[in-house]
Amino acid sequence: AELAKKQGNLMRLLGSAYTGLGNHIDARPIFLQSLEIFEGVDYRWGTAMALSDLGHVTYALEDYEASYRYFRKSIETAMSVRAQKVALAGIIGIARLMHAAGRYEWAIELVAFSLDHVAVDMQTAERAQELLKILEPLVDVATAEAAKERGRSKRLSEVVEELLPE
Repeated sequence: AELAKKQGNLMRLLGSAYTGLGNHIDARPIFLQSLEIFEGVDYRWGTAMALSDLGHVTYALEDYEASYRYFRKSIETAMSVRAQKVALAGIIGIARLMHAAGRYEWAIELVAFSLDHVAVDMQTAERAQELLKILEPLVDVATAEAAKERGRSKRLSEVVEELLPE
């Protein structure tokens, strides 16, 4: 199982290298391989990360339906193992989808929530900041501030409930 986890993590790193070069088409099958490896050894933290990676890469490929499914499953899996950092990565992914769908207020709310959360990692925070710069000019200042305030006042469980209704 440990060897498989290392293999899965190496595949994730390789996929990330491809996405870093803007090559999302070749990154996708690599992230799928990492997902298969993690699922094969029931490593749910790794599974959640691989699903999040797939969400971001399919978003970049403009396959928004698949992206949403991956982010949703990533958040569900992350929450099952209390992997808050991974859940936040999925939440930012969904915020990107909200932006693409023209749901700017909700996207700002999710970004503010994630940026304010103690478990946010650097990559997720950077994605959130980039998205916020795009979103803020799309609504008036009062609307943006109100959305940020709502986001900062929420708990992770509340956000997950809103995003993943039964």
